[in-house]
Amino acid sequence: MAGEKITVAIMDDQPVVRHGIISILHQCCNIGEIAEACGGQAGLAIIVKLQPDIVILEIAGTGSGGGDCIAEIRKIRSNVTIIVFSADNNAEKILQAIRAGVKGYVLKTDPLEELQKALQSCLRGELYLSPAVSAEAMRAVLSGTPVPETSLHCLTQREYEIARHFSNGKNTEEVA
Repeated sequence: MAGEKITVAIMDDQPVVRHGIISILHQCCNIGEIAEACGGQAGLAIIVKLQPDIVILEIAGTGSGGGDCIAEIRKIRSNVTIIVFSADNNAEKILQAIRAGVKGYVLKTDPLEELQKALQSCLRGELYLSPAVSAEAMRAVLSGTPVPETSLHCLTQREYEIARHFSNGKNTEEVA
């Protein structure tokens, strides 16, 4: 992607964080278009519309290491590069996110240049974990920390679809 303009979708519930990421993007990348959303359905909608090269995603509070959100993003755009930019340094969530296919993971407490390094590395097709994330993931691997499978794997496609409707606030009549 060297020299090409990249498109980026940012999914984070904090506007100040999204604007900070936009500032970093303009400093280190050749940006074509940027779209931003709090996450959830609004975030998925911008991915459908923009078809970005990169998604920068906050997974804190999403459960299952963001795996469900990552899977939804991959359904929309299978070859997108996903970078997690999160306050969550839980080893299980880090490993789950990596297994779900993220190409970068940076903590919000990391130095500013770590997000820049992640963006540049991921644009070259490399996996990037900030040093703090890498250390936490290695501690988990070396200690044999089990990474539980997400509980949604046991659901049928129809059960998953129904659960998603309920999680989006629909009532029983609307789901039926």
